[in-house]
Amino acid sequence: MNFMSYVAEVSRGWDEPNARDMGRMTSQPNAKGEMYILNDGIDMKTKFAAMERRLEKLEMTNMQPVQAISQTPLQAMPCAICLSMSTWGKSVLPFQP
Repeated sequence: MNFMSYVAEVSRGWDEPNARDMGRMTSQPNAKGEMYILNDGIDMKTKFAAMERRLEKLEMTNMQPVQAISQTPLQAMPCAICLSMSTWGKSVLPFQP
């Protein structure tokens, strides 16, 4: 399951009351449809901060290590024409103007 699928699955429950919240409805649906009027008792900043922490934790657990391209360090090669170390970049990168 990828990250966005997980968020979509978890967010489905945000609009649906669970067994714990059935006795104490904290928001009332508005007549306009999907709009809710939140009561003053709901601390939205705390809820958003908790959700942000959960998302950051999930992102960190899904990180994958990156393999190194080369284990050997690059060494400067002398120019094949003049044997000078100062022109090696020009001979290695012939497409530079």
